[in-house]
Amino acid sequence: MEELVEKYIKLREVKTKLSNEYKQKVAKVDDIMDKIEAAILAQFNELGVESARTTAGTAYKQTLS
Repeated sequence: MEELVEKYIKLREVKTKLSNEYKQKVAKVDDIMDKIEAAILAQFNELGVESARTTAGTAYKQTLS
């Protein structure tokens, strides 16, 4: 029983560490994406448009109600 509990606790610690590393990496990606979104929005405002179609995809403003 002791061995099982010990293994379980170690695995729980590994899981927590991996989860925290994942969250940190995702936060960095989210930060970059936020900056890109701001740049796209600035161009929309400069051009006076609501959307733009490109070969990479379509960007558009979304209004939340």
